[in-house]
Amino acid sequence: MLDDSLSLAKITRPAYSGIFLRKRLFRLLDQNKEKPITWICGPPGSGKTVLVSSYIEFNSGRCVWYQLDKVDRDVNSFFYYMSLAVKKAKTYRKKSLPLLTPEYLSDIPTFTLRYFERLFSLLTPPACLVIDNYHEVSEDSLFHEIICDGLKIIPEGINVIIISRNEPPKRMTRFQLNSLMNIIKWDEIRLTMEESHGIIKIMLKGQQSKIKNELQTIFKWTDGWVAGLVLILEKLKRGEVDKDITTTKRISTETISDYLTTEVIQKMDYDTRVFMLKTAVLPSMSPKMAEMLTGINHADRILEDLYRNNFFTDKHIQTNPVYQYHPLFREYLFNLAIDHFSKDEFSYMQIKAGEILEESEKYDDAFEQFRNASYWEGITRLVLKHAQELLRQGRNRVLEIWLSNIPEEIICKNPWLLYWLGLSHLPLNPSKGIENLELAFNLFKKQWDVTGVYMSWSSIVQSITHITMNLKELDRWIRVFGGLAGDFGEPPSAEVAATVTNNMFMALVYRQPDNPEIDLWAEKAHKLSREIRDHNMRVQALINLCYHNARCGDFEAAESIINSLQHLCKDKDITPSMYLLMKWMESTYLALTGSHEDCLNIVLEALNQANSTGTHIFDFMLMGHAALSALNIRDLPNADKFLKGMASYLENVRPVDQSFYHNLMAHKALLQGNFGKADSQTELMWEKGRNAGFQVIDFVYHYEKAHVMQGFKDYAKAQDNLNKGFEFARKMRSKPFEFMCLITEAQFAFDRDDHNKGVALLTSALVFGKKHGYFSAYIWDSRAMVRLCLKALEAGIETEYVQEIIKRRNLMPETPPVEIESWPWLMKIFTLGRFRVIIDGKAVQFNKKGQQKPIELLKALISLGGRDVSEEDLTDVLWPDSDGDTAHQNFATTLHRLRQLLGYEKLILLKDGRLTLNPSYCYVDAWAFERILGKIEKESRSGYTEDMIQMLDKALSMYQGHFLEGDADNAWTTSIRERLKNKLFRIIGNIGSYYEMAGQFEKTIYYFQKGLEVDDLAEVFYQHLITCYINMGYKAEAIKTYQRCKKVFSSVLGIPPSPQIEDIYHRMMNS
Repeated sequence: MLDDSLSLAKITRPAYSGIFLRKRLFRLLDQNKEKPITWICGPPGSGKTVLVSSYIEFNSGRCVWYQLDKVDRDVNSFFYYMSLAVKKAKTYRKKSLPLLTPEYLSDIPTFTLRYFERLFSLLTPPACLVIDNYHEVSEDSLFHEIICDGLKIIPEGINVIIISRNEPPKRMTRFQLNSLMNIIKWDEIRLTMEESHGIIKIMLKGQQSKIKNELQTIFKWTDGWVAGLVLILEKLKRGEVDKDITTTKRISTETISDYLTTEVIQKMDYDTRVFMLKTAVLPSMSPKMAEMLTGINHADRILEDLYRNNFFTDKHIQTNPVYQYHPLFREYLFNLAIDHFSKDEFSYMQIKAGEILEESEKYDDAFEQFRNASYWEGITRLVLKHAQELLRQGRNRVLEIWLSNIPEEIICKNPWLLYWLGLSHLPLNPSKGIENLELAFNLFKKQWDVTGVYMSWSSIVQSITHITMNLKELDRWIRVFGGLAGDFGEPPSAEVAATVTNNMFMALVYRQPDNPEIDLWAEKAHKLSREIRDHNMRVQALINLCYHNARCGDFEAAESIINSLQHLCKDKDITPSMYLLMKWMESTYLALTGSHEDCLNIVLEALNQANSTGTHIFDFMLMGHAALSALNIRDLPNADKFLKGMASYLENVRPVDQSFYHNLMAHKALLQGNFGKADSQTELMWEKGRNAGFQVIDFVYHYEKAHVMQGFKDYAKAQDNLNKGFEFARKMRSKPFEFMCLITEAQFAFDRDDHNKGVALLTSALVFGKKHGYFSAYIWDSRAMVRLCLKALEAGIETEYVQEIIKRRNLMPETPPVEIESWPWLMKIFTLGRFRVIIDGKAVQFNKKGQQKPIELLKALISLGGRDVSEEDLTDVLWPDSDGDTAHQNFATTLHRLRQLLGYEKLILLKDGRLTLNPSYCYVDAWAFERILGKIEKESRSGYTEDMIQMLDKALSMYQGHFLEGDADNAWTTSIRERLKNKLFRIIGNIGSYYEMAGQFEKTIYYFQKGLEVDDLAEVFYQHLITCYINMGYKAEAIKTYQRCKKVFSSVLGIPPSPQIEDIYHRMMNS
């Protein structure tokens, strides 16, 4: 590189020496600081740049200087160079500005706002941003909209000065109307007589008295135009006064050109004249560059003389000085050079200038020289050396322009040119990009370029997977890869090998998960993720591994990778797009594992980041994962919000992404029971996604179709589609998808009232799920899963595992299953035969002083029904002698202590003065017992089924004794105690009588004996038992039963058995 300073000339404030300070305009600029924007416009040569530069120098102000040129027509280039300007200004804090890379292109306005917010935040007020030569950017460039968006958010303490030959464009009128912009026009910047005299004094250095009489004429002739005044003074310094000039009414551009040609350029010495004509091709130059171009070894003296004499030459001082002709003067010299040199000479001069600029890392300027000289070799060299860096900077369009200027016949013979052309097209024209990459691949093979072969193959695979998503095309490229090693050997470098590994593994993961070599490539990718330092490659390897492991069901490995990705997210070098890519993968993992609440949180975090940076390429899929998670927990309002967001993107996303949207709409319709809509949405999903070749779509289609057919009660088609779902799940080696099918098959059996088959299938599904540690699924119907969990708990299938599913997924039926003790209740209360409280699986001890009253409150709450029990009813039974205020205070204090004792406020609800034991978290055996008895009574009207007998057996096992036996002295326990006992005795009596009438005496005896175990004073049970034994011929058993009755009644009640029992007994003894 020749000189670092040259590359900074565009972003360096020009320095001037020996100039007149226009303090009149300095004061005007000071006054204009009240508004954030100042626009300075005037004809070329009116001293605009000198004015602003000297103003900043005079005030010692902090400044970011940016000089526009044709390069800035490409907005990616503008953001790139502006970032350099801010970094170079040394007023910034240690942060960087983003580049406009492809991921931001979907929302450039947001990117612009965030960019300028960051830019202004990096400046320490008071500071100034100067944009010079605004007129250089063509009207049709997006640049103007970007500047307008940036100017809207200028913070206090920052001022922006824009310098242009033209007045502000119409799009900036709003800034004037809103009093945000001052405009300093030609009439204001035109030199006054006093200012003209000041310039004359400096330039003539004490000789101004010689032209005292011509001052008025000169002022009139130059009309306040700095360029004109400088030219006439150059002539006057040499003692030459042209009478024609002093008689001319007003100077013009034509007059300047004629004057420069006849009076200035022609009278210069030959070396200086040729020097100026040759260096006119350079946009800026160091002395060394000028010397290399012209061959004149005192180039430094010529440039410094031009600068010191204020002869339309600016100077930028960095490590070494860089000079730049005034645009008007350079344009004049350039045109003069075209006429002066032959065509070949001029082309040679441009090529040489381009090579010098290239060596100085002024690649954009070098390209312009090569293009103007039709020097394709030079452009080719630029492309091959700098294409990758241009793509990294997001300047795809610049690379495309470079390549489009090379004749097609040259490009078609150079595979690397085709390769870079393909990559430059990918963001906006992916099909054309892939077409060029394929041409490059074939040409690389012909030319035996091993690096090119592997890199072009990798780029094609990556483009298909991430951009077009036409995954069927990957089959061909996977086959092609199989022959590359044999023909070309292994990749020639570690970097190329890493690229190949990432893309081959990715191709297999997304297209051929059943490929027998996928595990081998997974191991290579895993090794790569540990060893590679390149962030992009490491993240890509980790994401592919995470998706592969999650889909296969190895959630432990996937979670470990997620942890690594979360750690990488904190790296300061991570770009917003890379951050969002990692968050997309995390949301994918959470959706696959059924961590739906966590998935929603991650998506919201990622979408906030996307909005703050303007990076929206992942929005659609992120919102899809959020919608899926919301649907899976039946949060339909939240799901609708995300689905609506997805719909706004629908026309602009790939068909495969549209397929995902219709999949979600089908899932929603199924949850709502709208099978017709679910069917149409499932077909739309298939229509949009079937050509993608993404096997997940094949699986999901048949899985959802099975549910649709089940809803239509077309059980044969439902099972057929579910079987196909099984096939795709196993083909993908996806245990989670297989689990989904197993669970669904059990659900379908129960839907068809095939209880035995349902239990068998549910057992198989839960054994499978427990083995692999699955607690949810990618597509999940929480209501259906509640039903299956209830079935499992009732049947005693994998109880602990099912309880864990319920707890992790926070499942709860619409009506709490109070009759199922094995449901994972937060609190269980046992009241039948004993009083015991279990919270979080641990028994609560109540033997401390001060705990008795809170426990008494809990018992009273249960005794009085447990739901909406008024404070008044509770205080009446617990503090009957206290007045209203005291009773209320006692109640409040005791409730507070009870909640503290239980550890969870949500267990006991207080609303409008009424207390409720929360049925969603609390199990009370008495309530479960009464619920079971109620079911038996309701269903027994048409006879006793096996299910009812099982329910009664369960109720009998629960009844360990009477309700709160230890609190029998408290009258408020009596009602529920007697109610429960009487219900049980009534049902025992009914079922015993039922079997007695049916002649099934053994069953009759069993239940009446059970009744006596509950209460041995139940005389009617003795009566039925004695009768049954007599009917069965078991006289001895009948006698024993009578004697037992007589003994119990005598010892407990002091009375004999009833006359009915005595009569039965005596008739038996006399028979």
